[in-house]
Amino acid sequence: MQDFIFKNFIMPYFFKYKRLKRFDYYKELKKRDLMTQEELREIQWEKLKSLINHCYENIPYYRKLFDHHGIHPKNIKNQKDFAQIPILTKQDIKENFNDLINPNLSKKDIFYDSTSGSTGIPLQLARSWDDQEYGAALKYRSNAWCGWNYWHKSVWLVSDTRRITELESIKGRIILGIQRKLVINTKKITRENMFKWADQIKKYKPRHIYGYSSIITEFSRFLTDNKISVSGIEGVFSTAEILSERELISKAFNAPVYDQYGSSEIFCTAHECPKGKMHLNIDEVFVEFEDIADDQEIKKMIFTPLYLYGMPLLRYDLQDAAIPCEEHCDCDLPYPVINLQVGRISDNLISDKSKLVSGVTLSWYFTDATNGIAQYQLIQETFKDITIKIVCEDKFKEENECSIKELLAEMLNSTDLNINFEYVDTIIPGKNGKYRPISSKVINDFHKLKPQEIH
Repeated sequence: MQDFIFKNFIMPYFFKYKRLKRFDYYKELKKRDLMTQEELREIQWEKLKSLINHCYENIPYYRKLFDHHGIHPKNIKNQKDFAQIPILTKQDIKENFNDLINPNLSKKDIFYDSTSGSTGIPLQLARSWDDQEYGAALKYRSNAWCGWNYWHKSVWLVSDTRRITELESIKGRIILGIQRKLVINTKKITRENMFKWADQIKKYKPRHIYGYSSIITEFSRFLTDNKISVSGIEGVFSTAEILSERELISKAFNAPVYDQYGSSEIFCTAHECPKGKMHLNIDEVFVEFEDIADDQEIKKMIFTPLYLYGMPLLRYDLQDAAIPCEEHCDCDLPYPVINLQVGRISDNLISDKSKLVSGVTLSWYFTDATNGIAQYQLIQETFKDITIKIVCEDKFKEENECSIKELLAEMLNSTDLNINFEYVDTIIPGKNGKYRPISSKVINDFHKLKPQEIH
């Protein structure tokens, strides 16, 4: 009965009152599940042409870029022509932020956001509220492939500071209640806190669990080790990091586990189906696969989100890679399949007490705790020895060092850390063009360590 009321009355009327369009967009997007891949590619190309025209006519950055390179929308007739547009990098966005925003939007029509800095460069973003709604609808559609409908109760195990701030106000908590979300702040992964999380989940009775892979993994290990049963879960949805402990998670929650791939810049680029295949949302994200030196199989992905008009991202280098596939999936969704190669277990840290610290979580708090940092790279040499390379303004050095030391002591639960700061002019990416801002040389031995109580 509650599902019926929230689906048909509370949520639609709330978002209508807020003048948000996600449900209308969701209904249209859902219809495409029944189309053919050829029909989706026709939609993709028409949307791409429309976006290119919009960029040339309305976005100052692209008008200058196109004119400088002798490019005109009318001459872009295929993918090869489109590839003549220079790739957009994070640095380009930082240096041309205002010129990338649609000047026809008023300030009240712009939603400002940021990335965690999990690629080594924290990045401010802007979207129109309409873009934001469309992205939410795309998430709804992809989740629905695996049985998670937008009106279902869900628990979010995250340390994303954008989500946590919703818990700090009455208004935020009311909105979370209407959206049927229980957000749990997982900054401090301790045994005591995980007992509390288990109690919260049991009381809330959600149908779905959502969160960062490493956090869900640690919580799953805690549940199984302590023989705690959480009933009624229909699906666990992993995001942000490589999913490496699917069986453990499935056992802990007695439910299937689904992986999804997206970013702060581009929502829900790909999502697993019930058959375990990762499907690319080609109708709303145009992806090009470029060769990587010394690798014949894995390709760098260049993204163009087709629904972002407030701050368009043409041929954006997200610094991720995948293996394009031609295989058919038995689920019969028309969206093509890819094999993602976008994360490593060593992008997390570990304490000498076997406490795992999510690299994504650390990136969010690292960004919030510091100022003036353009790039950083944190390398855990041993449990106690950490080297941090930083590209930073001189005036923030002392302040940042104090903040970083306090943050790492808290998250690794240790005051006995040897932290060496190295200030550099730039941090060179790997051969595939991807920065690794966090890297542990000891975490690969994580499962060889004798299990210890998490404090």
